[in-house]
Amino acid sequence: MVDRIRTIDTAYEEIRKNDPDTAISRNYIRQIVRDGTIPSIRTGNKYLVSMQVLEEYIKSQTTVQH
Repeated sequence: MVDRIRTIDTAYEEIRKNDPDTAISRNYIRQIVRDGTIPSIRTGNKYLVSMQVLEEYIKSQTTVQH
């Protein structure tokens, strides 16, 4: 299976398309990419991220409040 590699902006748009009410922001994705929280590939002035890694990271940070 080929990994879905996206720019930060495209990754955000894909998340937003799948969940229009998401609280995840473009700046949040940019922050976790730039600080190395999730791996990325730098191409010129753009960062490329794996959608699978990004989605798994977001899921791992989700907590259930009772």
